[in-house]
Amino acid sequence: MEIIEKNRNRLEELSQFDSLEEFHTNIFNWLVEHKYIFTKSELIGFRSLVLSADVTPGVCHERIEDILNAIHVEYNGNGISRSSFRRMLNKAKLLGIITVYETARIQNGSQDWNIYVFNRL
Repeated sequence: MEIIEKNRNRLEELSQFDSLEEFHTNIFNWLVEHKYIFTKSELIGFRSLVLSADVTPGVCHERIEDILNAIHVEYNGNGISRSSFRRMLNKAKLLGIITVYETARIQNGSQDWNIYVFNRL
């Protein structure tokens, strides 16, 4: 994983999509080919990761904990485990769907949360 500094301009530079529509079409095409590889829980996590990447199309910089909490709320207390989310991330990385970048805090250089960048098919 590459370590980068997180800022708004950098997030936009990482995006591989010109619009939200283009991003969602690309995700649909990825899933047509690879949906069967993910479990139901992993697909729920994948969907939430995609929705978190809507501000800057194709780039998510939410903490895993925040994504899992949103899933928990959406499904009335029946969320997915952190392990399921991690398995989904590993599968998506292996398939080339996403690239994960670690970020470092400016103050002391310690690791901050990750940036998830969706790749073009």
